[in-house]
Order: sequence, then structure tokens, then C-alpha cells
Amino acid sequence: MPFATGVNRMRLRPGTLRDTRSFAQLSQLLHTFYPALQLEALDLDQLEHELGDSPQRPLIKHILKRALRILTGNSSITEDKLDTYVPRIWERFLDGAPQGYGEQGLDGLGSGDRLHVVLQTCELMFCRPENVRAVGSIDTLGPRELRTEPIGQDDLHRRYWLVGDCRLYRETSKPVVDLLLEQEEAKACEDAPRRSTRVAVQKTKAAAPVRFASKEALELCDMPRHRMREADGDLWELLCESSSDWNQMKRVFCRSKSSRERRLYKAISDVAPSAIQRLNKISKSRQVHEAMAVRKRSTRIAVRQSLVESETQSSFDEEPRAKRARGSEIAKRESREQRAKRREQAKLSTLDLQETQLAMQLIAESEPAQQNPQQDRQQCQQQQHDQAGVDTEDADDWMFRCSCGKVGHNFDDGRAMTACEQCGVWRHLGCALRAEARRIGREIDQDDWETIRYICPDCRAPAKA
Repeated sequence: MPFATGVNRMRLRPGTLRDTRSFAQLSQLLHTFYPALQLEALDLDQLEHELGDSPQRPLIKHILKRALRILTGNSSITEDKLDTYVPRIWERFLDGAPQGYGEQGLDGLGSGDRLHVVLQTCELMFCRPENVRAVGSIDTLGPRELRTEPIGQDDLHRRYWLVGDCRLYRETSKPVVDLLLEQEEAKACEDAPRRSTRVAVQKTKAAAPVRFASKEALELCDMPRHRMREADGDLWELLCESSSDWNQMKRVFCRSKSSRERRLYKAISDVAPSAIQRLNKISKSRQVHEAMAVRKRSTRIAVRQSLVESETQSSFDEEPRAKRARGSEIAKRESREQRAKRREQAKLSTLDLQETQLAMQLIAESEPAQQNPQQDRQQCQQQQHDQAGVDTEDADDWMFRCSCGKVGHNFDDGRAMTACEQCGVWRHLGCALRAEARRIGREIDQDDWETIRYICPDCRAPAKA
């Protein structure tokens, strides 16, 4: 049976928006029909944040805009007109406008009502299935991909759902929740002082096993992790949302002797590796994007640190060849850092020498001597030129030349950049990715880019000649 020991029992936590049936339904809908909604990557953390008290909601507004365009076929619907179109569409296809949806629109609703509006509006797309097929690639999906079913049940008939390929939910029906809570109260009464014995006996009798649950199953099962229930009394829990959660869930049913839970254990074991890989990729991509937010030199340092941390914390075994390649990249990176330190030291020594020469000139000028006014002006201009040269050498200096046409000295438009390993000229990372993909004849993502030694076309052309 699962959670047979106290080690695996989870502590009671407050329920959140993600522990609801509506959030699980919306997550699965967006995961299945993301091509029609033009979602590049679905970030469920950002979705939950915007459904809460976030002042900015770009993801939710984009989803509503695409859903209304698919439903009505009107491409002139913009995010600024959502407060007008959403009540109008609800009055046309449903009983009326959303409750509480006033002049403030989504901002005037609570998190639960806001989630309900987004889910219902997205489901209205299927009133016009031909429009969904026209804008999305759902013709390539079979009945299994379009239909969501639980991956298994435990001995208490609690169903387990895989949502979005990487999150595991558990659905507990109202009778089972009531039974578990009664059993918990009965156990608390048994542990209470002697004066409450009669109450404990009554609670124990009320928590007697019913037809669908054996006494052993009730004793060994884990309690719900929160107490936030649906309107019909059911309870949904988000069990797995990280790699550690999936690794622990694989060990939950491994010793169960029940045939139903053995099948559930096999289903979880089959799904867990791909889910863990997906979560690690999302986490790594999130770290890279957060590091890219820092500008110029700080950006490159933060990216290197995030990549090194992700390499040391990775729990997957890598191929020997990949390990050697990663080691060589680290060695090259350390070598470049050492060369940069030597250049900085050389600049500092040059600066000290120039300051010494300037001090000697000042001492010589302080001595009484007859000099030509023209020579004085030449010496002043030379000192200003030397001082400007020192300032210029200390500044961060680079050259930007990209295939998209952008050229400039110390040019930075805020987009991610990469540099050639030979000439050191910078260009846009996206332009470099596309050019390199055309050259080698296959797609390249940012994970593959880390293992490639990039040479720009200008440096590669002389090599071919």
C-alpha cells in the first residue's frame, strides 16, 4: 500500500489555485491546443501568477484574444478590446455575461472567477470546430491525444491524472474524502485525554470501512495534502510538479501487492522519465532566460554561472563523449578568463606607467624655466590625448556586425548576442542559430548551441577559399 511509513506521509499545506480541477483542465487544454493558440512555450507558473494578483497579464490576454479570434473569425480583436468582446460572446453562447465582470474586466475578478472566465472562453472555441482545425494542427492528433484519461487508480479508487506531460494530479471523490477526514478525527480523539473516550468511540464507529475501501487500505493510505474542496465536494491535489516529486512518487507504489496499484506503479514508472526530463529542460531554459535579462558583461557572467550550476546539479548520467566535450568547453572558458585577467593587468600596468610619466612632467613644469608658448600648447594637447586614450582603453569596447544588417560600435539593442570564436565580432544569437542551421542542414536549439564552437561566415569564407 502507498505511504505505509511515516517518512512518506506529506504535511498538510494550504490549497492553492493549482490544486483545483479548473486549473488542471485549463492546463491540459492549453497543452493540447497550443498550436492553435500560438503559444511558443506554456509556463504554468506564469499562468498561475497572472491568474492571481499580478498587475500585468500578457499571457492571459493573448490566450483570450486567440480564443475569441478562432471563435468569431474576426482578426481585428485586440487585447485592448477584450473587456468589450468577452461579455458579448458570453451573452451570445452562454446564459449571460460573467458574474462580476464589470468595467474593470479581469482586474475586477477574484483569482477563481478569473480562472473560470479564461477556461470557459477557451472551451467556447469548440462551438466552431472547423475554425479550430483551420488554424491548428489538430488533424495530426489521434483520439488518444485529444482525449484525457486517468493513468490509474489506487485501492481507494482515487484517480491519478497526467496534465501537460509533466504534472501529476490526484482526484479524490467526496465519499472518500469524508471517510478519510472522519478517520483522521477518530484517530485524533483516540489520542486525546481520557475524558473524551465516548466521543472517540462514536467517531470510530462512524469511520467504519465502507464497501469500496478495506480496513487495511484506510490505515495505510495518506491523508489529503490540503482541505480545499471543489463545489461538488471532490478534492484535487497537485502531487508532482518537480523532479524530486516524481522520483518520490515512483517509490510510493513499488512495494504494493495490489494488482490495481501495481498497474498504477507501472504507468507512473513509464511516464516519470519523460516528465523529469521535461521539467529539467524547463528549469534550465528558465535559468538561461533569467540570466539573459542582465545586460552586457553581467549577462555573460550570469549565463556561465547558471550553466555551471545546472551541470553540477544534473541527476542524469551522460555519455562519456558528452562529458569530454563539456570538460573541454569548461577548459576553454577558463583559458579565456585567464587571458582576460592578463589583459586587465597589462592595462593597469600601462596606466601606472602613464601616471608616472605625467607626474614627472608636472614636476619638470613646476621648475622655473623659459618655454615657448607653442611648446606649452603642444604639451597640453599631448596630455589631454594621453588621458583620453586611458579612458578609452578602460571602457568596454566591442564590434557588432550581424547578418540582419545591424552594424555598430558598442551596439546593444537588448537582444541575446553571441561572439565569433576567431574574430570576436558579436551578432544576434537568433540570426546565428538560423544561419548555422542552414549551413549544417538541421534545426539547432539553445541546448545544442552550448556544444558548438561558433565561427562566423566572414571567418569561415577564407578557410573555404
